[in-house]
Amino acid sequence: MLAQPLLPAAAPQRSAWVGTVHLLWRSARPRSTSEVLSAAAVLVLLVLSKLLNLTLPLVLRLVVNALSAPAGGQPVAATAPLVLLYCGLTICSDGCSQLQSALWGRLSFRITQRVSLRLFEHLHALSLRWHLNR
Repeated sequence: MLAQPLLPAAAPQRSAWVGTVHLLWRSARPRSTSEVLSAAAVLVLLVLSKLLNLTLPLVLRLVVNALSAPAGGQPVAATAPLVLLYCGLTICSDGCSQLQSALWGRLSFRITQRVSLRLFEHLHALSLRWHLNR
């Protein structure tokens, strides 16, 4: 039988990364209803913008095929709705992207403010000896 250790086994040390991620998660998660709605709106706008960007080449293909049809085919005026659709999708895609950036800017400012405040409070809670030895 092995001898029992004199000291109890030390608890495993958490790495600095785990502590940092834990602190950021506690500080960064949305707190109020407006923050949750903003985060959801940012995600919805992100997906919508990507879907619109995926459809742009498909519509452009239709426009190019319609314009390059033989002379006896569709008149050029018949491709106007496709061109307008392409322009509209481009504008909507850019608009979704811009709105997403604006909402994310406000949300990231709040998150950064909260993390900075926690860091400031932590630094002020440290002893004077710690600050002098740094």
